[in-house]
Amino acid sequence: LEGDFEKSAEILLLIRPDFTIFDEMRKQRDFQVYVDMRLAGVGMVGVIHASDPIDAIQRFISKIDLGLLPYIVDTVIFIRDGRVDRVYELRQTVRVPTGMSDRDLARPIVEVVDLETSRLEYEIYVFGEQVTVVKLSDREIKAVDVERAVSVVSRTLGRLLRDFQGGLSEASQTPC
Repeated sequence: LEGDFEKSAEILLLIRPDFTIFDEMRKQRDFQVYVDMRLAGVGMVGVIHASDPIDAIQRFISKIDLGLLPYIVDTVIFIRDGRVDRVYELRQTVRVPTGMSDRDLARPIVEVVDLETSRLEYEIYVFGEQVTVVKLSDREIKAVDVERAVSVVSRTLGRLLRDFQGGLSEASQTPC
């Protein structure tokens, strides 16, 4: 097969194995053969070296239509230091992205969900012409910080208002 993924794919389509492992997917052509095989119904396990699981997912985003992503990559197993560090499941839905409220902004969203906790970690969607990847845990931390800031501002404004009202009542008691 001379190390050619394309030649390998042709043979795999003839013998139809349950699963095939594609190791070290790096080149555009490697990804394209993987996608073609996955869409043809061959069970595929692709190995991509990345420093973070979302980085591996983003490598696919630049090479395929976003709507196909959950059909090509349904599970991501991230191994760090020889142990399974994270397992993500990719799902597709249509709704308003987290943090947006206008119902007119509903769109197809690829959700990246922690398989163990069922917690939504990332949302991937097209906004304008740009593919956007939003990490939700950062957003939750920022939301807590906003709540804390609102609390501090409320207390400060309340104190200033009491001081101001106190100043008004003292001024009304002083003869002019």
